[in-house]
This record gives sequence, C-alpha cells and structure tokens, in this order.
Amino acid sequence: MTDDITNCCQNKKEERVPLTVGSLSLTELEALFTTIPAELTFVDKDDYIVYYNEPKTPIFPRNPQIIGTTIQACHSEASIPALNKIIELLKSGVKDSIDSWRTVKGRLIYIKYMAARGKNGNYAGMLEFTMDITDIKKVEGERSYSEDR
Repeated sequence: MTDDITNCCQNKKEERVPLTVGSLSLTELEALFTTIPAELTFVDKDDYIVYYNEPKTPIFPRNPQIIGTTIQACHSEASIPALNKIIELLKSGVKDSIDSWRTVKGRLIYIKYMAARGKNGNYAGMLEFTMDITDIKKVEGERSYSEDR
C-alpha cells in the first residue's frame, strides 16, 4: 500500500509535502484548508500567528497583516486575560484543549483551542478552531446521503 502511494505521488509534477501518513502538494493543502467549514488559526509556541485559512464562509474577518502579530493583538482587550489563561493551560500541559462558544450576530459560534505538540510532546503552538454550529445544533434523528437532497 505504501509503495502504491509513493508511486502515485512520484508521477505528479508538483512538489509534495511529506506528512506522517502520505503527502500533499501545496495546491492540495490549500484546497484542503479552504474546504474545511471552519476557521483555523495556528499560533506558534511564542504566541505569534503564523497561519490562518480562508474558508468559503468566514466567521470573523481577518487580514493578512495579522501574520507575525501576537494572538493577543487580534482579540479585544476584555478577552485577553482569558486568552492568556487558555494559552498558559495549553503550554503547561494542564489541558490539551479548551472549548468555548458564544452568540455572534444571532449565530452560535464554537471555538476550540488545542495544544499542538511535536512527537516529543513539547508544545509547538496552538490551533484555534472556530465554527458556526447554529445549523448543526438543530440536527435531530438520522440522515444519510440521498440523491434527492
């Protein structure tokens, strides 16, 4: 199976990024991160924003100028103490993730902060995952794929 993946990928002209399992081209990575129906912001171990995705339906407007600024610079003054506590808990290993949610413009917004750790377990940064869960919260029963939907 691994040989099949390697052979498949070697035939592609675009350079690939090797990952723990498989590899993706930069085009595929961009498409993947744009397709995820959530906002992803990655903050390095020193609290600097180094990446964010641009989902099709953004929740919070972001500007490329935030790259290289601290995560604190992108939050309101009132929320900074709570944000700093979240970062402290993730960095120290007391928590691996912290969930929060709030209503913004009538929509229920879920935010999950997750510690990103290297193979050695050391803190590498934080992923802020933000998703509008308003419609998901209304889901009941079961639903599977159907041609008529």
